[in-house]
Amino acid sequence: MEKENTMLRFWIFFCLFLIVTAVSGCSQSADSQKEEIYCVRKAKAKHSLISKERMNLTEAKRIAMSSECSEIGTLKDSYRCNELEGTWSTPVDIDVEGCSAVCVVDIAKKEAKLRVQC
Repeated sequence: MEKENTMLRFWIFFCLFLIVTAVSGCSQSADSQKEEIYCVRKAKAKHSLISKERMNLTEAKRIAMSSECSEIGTLKDSYRCNELEGTWSTPVDIDVEGCSAVCVVDIAKKEAKLRVQC
């Protein structure tokens, strides 16, 4: 009788272990465990709810690469999040002496624009 109780406890414990392991996500692939970097626009009013406008870096790079920014110059691999404007930005190498350029990706509109300063 005691042997049966021990086996029953073992199987209950084993089943609980499997359930907890499955629920905790231990079976996720290595790709899904990578931490993604997000830019989140801060809410303008102190009492407003948390902003839902956000974009991960991977999407910002994709938008920048498929925009006028990559047609006019070469995108650098450094990106910066501006939480107040709700934008990702990256420098762009352009062939205009005395000028600098930045590709700005708007996280709400999901579009990129080139800003040139001379």
